[in-house]
Amino acid sequence: MAPQLKRALIGGAAALSLALAGGHAITRIDGAPATIQNIAHLRAAPELAGLKLTKRKMIGGKKAHGTVTLTSAAPMGGVKVRLAAKSPRYIKVPKSVKVPAGKKLVRFPIRTARIARVGTGVVAAGLGGEVVKRRLTLTPRHYLTRLALDDYAVQGGTATGGTVALNKAAPAGGVRVTLASGNAKAQVKGQVKIPAGRKAAHFAILTQGVAADTEIKIAARYGQTLARGIVLTPGQAEVVHVPTKFTLHFDEFVDSSKARTLEAHIDINLPAPKGGLTLQVTSDQPGLLELAGGGRVTVPEGQTAAPFYIGFKQVAVVTPFRFTTTHNGVTVQSIVRNLAPGG
Repeated sequence: MAPQLKRALIGGAAALSLALAGGHAITRIDGAPATIQNIAHLRAAPELAGLKLTKRKMIGGKKAHGTVTLTSAAPMGGVKVRLAAKSPRYIKVPKSVKVPAGKKLVRFPIRTARIARVGTGVVAAGLGGEVVKRRLTLTPRHYLTRLALDDYAVQGGTATGGTVALNKAAPAGGVRVTLASGNAKAQVKGQVKIPAGRKAAHFAILTQGVAADTEIKIAARYGQTLARGIVLTPGQAEVVHVPTKFTLHFDEFVDSSKARTLEAHIDINLPAPKGGLTLQVTSDQPGLLELAGGGRVTVPEGQTAAPFYIGFKQVAVVTPFRFTTTHNGVTVQSIVRNLAPGG
């Protein structure tokens, strides 16, 4: 206790007031100030700043880690953060994790179980009323990643086909992919085998005549189910070019503080006709993203895909974006990516 304050209390000083200034207590005794150092230092309790997973997609049965981060260093005694997993049968995390005193982050283990088909769960962290969630996708060791049909439209009564592909080469003994058709006018065998050491296999589709244009779904299943549509026509099939997908060759979060160009591809269903096929690509963030050539992307004659390039501006906050193209009445959108402040 400061001598001034002690004497005032013993002597029965009549006027005593406390005021906070710069995080320290200032006393006034009968109008005379006396500073008492380090009586009070106010600091907001840390809050949950983020949750990060070392992997967002992984083979079930393997281990990963997560990291919780606070807005400031944990006080004496540490800070306990609640943890939980949706789909606890396949994703297991501790009930809680403690951020040690003086630290802002801590890692925790994530254990997963083997899974028969692709599935997505959620890992969550909570502190007070704040909850942060992150998705975690689990896959079998081998699973179907692509189903492609040879034709978008064919005349009923003609033969066509399709291709199925795995995420990696089939193991010893090969893999049998289940096939199904939504209409008897387009027939497929019940299974197609991908031989050991191969990633893909072709299968036949036998069609029957139709009186009007008929769209039929062809499905394939191994670890996950994929489906594609084929149109049977009553006469000579019209060649219709449509966009099918965007492929983005960059991560989910793009550091906007680094000056560089992003690359993406746009695919079409059939080889481009003579002279090529031009698509107009747009973004939902035209003020931040600049598409080379004004977004006009030409798929060269005989090709089924073409690249395009994107420039971007620096942002102050995380900003999501995606791309869109429309051709022959078919609209395709890319998955969402994010511009991040970086630094």
